[in-house]
Amino acid sequence: MSEFKLDFEPTTWSFPQRNRIIAGLSDYLFLPEAKEGSGSLITVDFALKMKKKVFVAPNQLFSANGGGSNHLISQGKVSLLTDFEQLLGAFVPKVREKSVVLNDLTPRERELVDLIAAHPEQEFSAWISQVVWDFGEALSQLTLLEMKGVIVQRSP
Repeated sequence: MSEFKLDFEPTTWSFPQRNRIIAGLSDYLFLPEAKEGSGSLITVDFALKMKKKVFVAPNQLFSANGGGSNHLISQGKVSLLTDFEQLLGAFVPKVREKSVVLNDLTPRERELVDLIAAHPEQEFSAWISQVVWDFGEALSQLTLLEMKGVIVQRSP
């Protein structure tokens, strides 16, 4: 997605606008590594202004590539990411506790809803591994179910 025409060539000055869109479309932001002055820090700034949760992985103390990440952590404005499970936990949907007209679901949506309802304690990756479709389609089905209000993401 972009505010620019289809044939627009990216420029240094246009990246912050793209970063704003990325931050706006995201529920969470994960920053594995960023140098001081990195463009990734612009995305983090947008996400924080939009009250989005930002996860940052700590970097080695003397790593030039992680100075920006470590600085964010020291400011206390972001969530320190200590293990991968913590990050996955933010993306685990659960079945919503309200009445939903399930008769309007496609067979694939129904299969995924039944799987989630039968194993609500499992994480996203476990559900995906239990369906026979490819990862992209399973992720797409989860997104559609969330958009329809059938499932919601659980807060970390």
